[in-house]
Amino acid sequence: MNYIKVTSIEHLDELLEKHVSSEFVIRSGVLRSSKNIQKQGDKYIVYHYIDDTEETVTAEELMADNIGAAIRNGNFYCETTKDI
Repeated sequence: MNYIKVTSIEHLDELLEKHVSSEFVIRSGVLRSSKNIQKQGDKYIVYHYIDDTEETVTAEELMADNIGAAIRNGNFYCETTKDI
């Protein structure tokens, strides 16, 4: 498994557009929270593995929650099996 640090919402969009992966993880120490993120139009569909929930949000909403905080703090990664 390879990990790519997501540095911004634009970088997230680029990874999604290039189909690098739709699997993402928030990593903070030993804690991790896995997500599946897909983009449809200007909305993001976020599936939270931890509690089996799904939400549809805008970029602004995404950046205002824990995913945005993880991106800003350098704790949000794309999981991929592709060579990077």
